Amino acid sequence: MPIKHGISSNTLKIIRRLHDAGYDAYVVGGAVRDLLLDIDPKDYDLSTNATPEQVKEVFGRKAMIIGRRFRLVHVRMGPELFEVSTFRREPTEEERKGRNEDSGLMVWRDNEFGTVEQDASRRDFTVNAIFYDPLRADHEVLDFVGGVADIENCVVRTIGDPRTRMLEDPVRMLRACKLVAQYDFKLEPKLRTAIIDEAHRLADSSSARLIEEFFKIAQKPHCASTLTCMRELRLLKFFLPVLDEAWDHPVGDECVKMLAARDSLLAAGEIYPSRATALSCLFLPLFCEYMDCEEGTCWRSFMGIDKELSRWLRKQMQPYNVPKHLIAKTRDALMILAKIVHGKENRRGRKQLQDSRARDTLLAYQTAFGKKLRPSEDFMEGEGDFSEQSEH
Repeated sequence: MPIKHGISSNTLKIIRRLHDAGYDAYVVGGAVRDLLLDIDPKDYDLSTNATPEQVKEVFGRKAMIIGRRFRLVHVRMGPELFEVSTFRREPTEEERKGRNEDSGLMVWRDNEFGTVEQDASRRDFTVNAIFYDPLRADHEVLDFVGGVADIENCVVRTIGDPRTRMLEDPVRMLRACKLVAQYDFKLEPKLRTAIIDEAHRLADSSSARLIEEFFKIAQKPHCASTLTCMRELRLLKFFLPVLDEAWDHPVGDECVKMLAARDSLLAAGEIYPSRATALSCLFLPLFCEYMDCEEGTCWRSFMGIDKELSRWLRKQMQPYNVPKHLIAKTRDALMILAKIVHGKENRRGRKQLQDSRARDTLLAYQTAFGKKLRPSEDFMEGEGDFSEQSEH
C-alpha cells in the first residue's frame, strides 16, 4: 500500500536535514494514516533516532526542547511548527524501581530511547504506528504491527491486549471513538468489549485532559458521530453527562441534529471551526427547554439573562472547568441569536448580525430542522451585555 499523496515541502526539509546530519527520520502517526487514505494531513509529527539535544543542534534557533520527563522538540520551519520526538522503548523492571504507585500499567512519559520498532510497539493503535520516510525511492512504509492491513480493512485495533491498553490510559477509549467517527472504521471485537467493560475508568482521567479532548472533538466536523459512538460504548455519561442524560429524550435528539448540521456546514467550509459555536449548537435546544419555550421558538429576553445563562452554562459543563472567556462567548452567541430571531436592535443593532457564532448557530438550526427559529410571542427587549469580541 504505497503512499502516492505528496507531503509538505517543510516536512521534507526537516527530514532531509536530519538525514544529512546522519540520523534516521520518519513521518509517523496520524499523518501517515491520512496519507495512506489519500487524505491531505492537517499536520505532521516526526520521529527520529536523534536525541532532543541532537535535534536542537541540527536546527539551532529554529528548535526548542519542551517537556521535563518526556522531552521532545518543536521545530519551526517557515510558518509551520513540527513536533519531533525521539524513538522510545518500554522501561525495564530495574528502571521502574523507585516509582510510586507503579503497578506496571501506568503510562510513564519516559526518556528511555530505543529503536523505531520499539517505538512502534509503545503506541496505542496499529493505524497510528506506521512510519514513512518520504525520501525513500520506493515510497514504502515501515509497519511492524499490521497497521496497513487494518487501514485497508477499516479496523481499529490496539497494539497488544486491548484491556491493558485501555487501563494504561483510559483517554485512548475516546481516541478510538474519533477513529470510528472520522474514518468510518469499526472496532476490533475484543477492543469494543474492553471499552464497554472499562468505560467507567474514564472517570479516573483528569478533567483537564478530558476537556482538552472535548475541545479537539468540538472543532472537527465529526463531533456528532464521535459523541454517538461514545454513547454506544457507554462512555458519554463519563465524558459529557448533560448530553447522556438528555439522549433518549426529544431534546437530546435535537442536540445531536444541531451538532450534525454544524458538522456538515464545517466540512463544507461554510462556517468557522469555533468552540463557542459548537457549544452554542449543543446547548441551544437544552436552553430552549430550560426556558420552557414552545417547540421551534426562541426564549424571550429579560433583565439579568446574561448572568442566568452564564450560570446555567457552567452547570451544564460540570465537572469541567471551562475557561470564563469561552463561557462568555457561548453566552453572547446565544443571547445575540435571540436578538436576531426577534429582529430587535439595541444600541449595537447592526453589529449583532455580524456575530459569526450566533449566525452560524442559526444556520445550523435551519439546516438541521429545515425551518427558521421563531420568536416567542411574549418577547421583551433585554438589557444584557452583548459582546462582539471574536474568537477567531
